[in-house]
Amino acid sequence: MSDNTKRYDLAQIRRAIAALFQPGQIVEVRMMNKKKKITATGWYDDYEIMAKHIAKLARDGFGEGHKFIQENVYWTVNPVHEGLLAREIRNDVHFAEDTTSDINILSRRWIPVDIDPLRPSGVSATKEEKARAKEVTAQASGATAGDRFPEIQSGARNVRQRLPHPDSL
Repeated sequence: MSDNTKRYDLAQIRRAIAALFQPGQIVEVRMMNKKKKITATGWYDDYEIMAKHIAKLARDGFGEGHKFIQENVYWTVNPVHEGLLAREIRNDVHFAEDTTSDINILSRRWIPVDIDPLRPSGVSATKEEKARAKEVTAQASGATAGDRFPEIQSGARNVRQRLPHPDSL
């Protein structure tokens, strides 16, 4: 796959990090291949290193041979316990058995909401389903307006609509 067809943009990754995370917040970055049952993860407190690693992982994947992962890159949106930095080398990704669990989340600052059409796994959404998902996103945005929830930020590229809400629960 050529570099220009892969989805990574360092400037866009930096903008997302700046919008989502507070200084000093510990963030887990994760890639997984469910079929191979392998996970690569790392915990970061240096956002510049994290941004560069995310771009590289999105472009090149991780690992070699059977243990190669070329999947999406994920990160935690809520602050995680700083003790997780001690699991592996800080600010780097490694194959891992353990990942961040609910008990490691210090607080809920964001409430991610996925809005997907119901369809079989592996089947692409139709134009109508994508349009409906956008309508539902707009409705959800209107329903949560007010003092409790600030304006919703939709991060949809295709059919999946994400509505993260900054909050402190």
